[in-house]
Parts: sequence; structure tokens; C-alpha cells
Amino acid sequence: MTLESGTSTPSDRRVLDKLAIAGREFDFESIPTSLDGEDGWMHSGIAVLGDGTLVVAHQEGGALVLAGPGVQARSVTTDLTEMHCITAAPDETLWIADNGHRYVHGTPDYSEVTRPGRVVRVGLDGVVVQELADPGIGGPWSPTSVSVTEGSVWVADGYGSSLIHRFDSDGSLRDTIDGGESGLRFACPHGILVRGGELYVADRENRRIVVFAESGVFRRTVGEGVVHSPSSLADLGGTLLVTELFGSLALFEHDVYAGHLGVSPRSHLEPGWPNRVVDGTTMAPAVDQGKFNSPHGIAVHDGSVYVTEWMIGGRVVWLRPRPVE
Repeated sequence: MTLESGTSTPSDRRVLDKLAIAGREFDFESIPTSLDGEDGWMHSGIAVLGDGTLVVAHQEGGALVLAGPGVQARSVTTDLTEMHCITAAPDETLWIADNGHRYVHGTPDYSEVTRPGRVVRVGLDGVVVQELADPGIGGPWSPTSVSVTEGSVWVADGYGSSLIHRFDSDGSLRDTIDGGESGLRFACPHGILVRGGELYVADRENRRIVVFAESGVFRRTVGEGVVHSPSSLADLGGTLLVTELFGSLALFEHDVYAGHLGVSPRSHLEPGWPNRVVDGTTMAPAVDQGKFNSPHGIAVHDGSVYVTEWMIGGRVVWLRPRPVE
């Protein structure tokens, strides 16, 4: 995994003073997903099933957690290392990008486990029903994101070769793009989203969002000069939502920048970030209920926005729309 280490914050960033998307206000709430006090380092994506059940990675790894507002959390064991991105298919199986890396308990800091990356489709029982093969192009295979359309599965190899691949639904590789047509090769294409017949790419280390036709032809660049750590993407009624790992949520209306929500008071250059260091020991950060710390995965459902945060213990934030008066 790679992170941008620069000190600059985009000068054109607009900090929004209230949680509002497309004119509608939202409340900021946390949803319990822990199965009692785990201090694993969550690095999770998130998906929402048709009935509103949330699916995230267990903080301790090796399992999915099904939870949600008013839902008793339960775990489902898998043989995966990490569920870095979770995407619900129409048949409510789950596509998972397993980047093959996770942080595990250690003293005084956390240790690392590294295994081969995988892209799999699993049932709600955690059993693998399909796996996409490493294309063997450009270097290591450490996939970070999956987006599914009719007949196609798009995969971002964000932590590996910085390539994006399109597979047929049967697992055959169809296309590979490296971003070069945009004038700059991808550098950690962390998140992808097929939206309105176009492929949106959160090209994190290049600090931009790149848009392609589904054929792979470059269309345009979005957000240059205002995004700093774009990680995952979602669409809410035409508003593009972008998690910024360094502590905020960026909004774009029809690709036009609208501002950043929930901006963290912390700097990603602080010792131990996204966690904190106390007497030499790395531990979970103190989080502000109304601010993001390190937003990572994102999903939308029935007007709500759900965001996972990358940190010890993890957090799932629910942006709940206020009733229309």
C-alpha cells in the first residue's frame, strides 16, 4: 500500500459548514459493527444489500460482518486476507477485492501480513463461487476495487501494477488500461466506479479523478487541484461522492466541484496517523462524531451514505438524510 506523503493541502478546497448533498441535509452517525471490543486495524470496503444490510470486513480480518441500523451484527468466516473493496452483485453475491495485505496486532506497533492478492465472488455464507485470475501484466497483483456492470467486471489493481482490467462475466480478460492516454499513467488507481456509461477512477497518488468511456477511451479529468487523497467513489442521485483518505468527503455536482464535508481537524502527517501514538504504543484514534478521520470505502442506499474508516477498530459512518419537511 502506498500513501501520498506531501504536505500540501489543495488551495482551492472549499470546506462546507454543514452536511448537505444536493440541497438536502444529513445527520452524521456511527453504526456499531464491532463484535465486542476488537482492536484490529480495519481496512474495509462496504456494500449494501437490497434489504439495507451493510457488509464490511471484520476488524480482525478473515471474516465479513453483516450489520446495519437496527440489525444485530453477525460474522461470516472467509479464507480471505482483507476485504478492501466489497461490491454487491445483482444476485446479492459479493465481489471482493482482496489486496493481500493487512496490519495485525503487535507491540508496540502493528505488524504486517502479506499474501497474494485475489478478486473473488462469494455468497453470503462466505464461500467462493468465482475467482478472477491474476492477468500477469505489469507486476504484482494487489487489487483494490471492483465495479460490476452487465457482462463486465472492472478491477483496479491499485496497490500492485497500477492498472485497471476489464473481465467478461466468465472471467476472461478483455481490456487493460494504464491511464497513459490521459497524459499521465495511473499511480494507485485506488477506487473505480462505472457511472452513466463511463468509468471513474480515483487515481490517488496523482490526486485526480480520471474518466473513461467503457471502451477504455479517455474522456476527461475531474478534481485536479481540489482532491488530495481520492480513494473510493459513489453516486447519490447524480452527485459524485469521493472519500478523501486524509479526512474528508469531496462532492461533485455533474463533475463540478462543490466542496468537502466533515473535514478532519487532524493532519495525516501526525505521528501514528490514522491512529495515534501514546507512550510509544500505536492505538485507536480519538474520533470526532461530526468529522471524518480517514474515510476509505463508500456505498449508498435508499438516500443514505455509508463510509468506512481506515484505522484501528474501524468506524462505519452513516450520513442519514433528514426528513423533508
